[in-house]
Amino acid sequence: MRPIRSVSVLMPTWQGIEFLDRVLTALAAQRCEVSWDFLAIDSGSTDGTLELFAAWAPRFPVPLRVQSIDKSEFDHGDTRNLLAARSQGDLLVYLTQDAIPSDERWLAKLVANFDAPEVAAAY
Repeated sequence: MRPIRSVSVLMPTWQGIEFLDRVLTALAAQRCEVSWDFLAIDSGSTDGTLELFAAWAPRFPVPLRVQSIDKSEFDHGDTRNLLAARSQGDLLVYLTQDAIPSDERWLAKLVANFDAPEVAAAY
């Protein structure tokens, strides 16, 4: 297994405004030695989710990309596959719009699991 050089945090969203600011605040505070980026695919939100992402993008500490699909195109598996296909990281970390990282080392601790060559997945 080659060493992990980069991570993509991937999030499907739809009408995620309720918790999204807290999620992005916790993500922005991450202390992770591995390079990482963030990609969301939104399924037609009308609640301010896209505007919140736009407000965060210029001040987010890593690249933050948001792409949109029509609500009718959303499927839990297919949308996550689309996120994977459009990601850039060696390691893919999926996060839902209402899961708030517990501390500033959340991502680093998750990535550290892959130091062991027999690890293929972690949660």
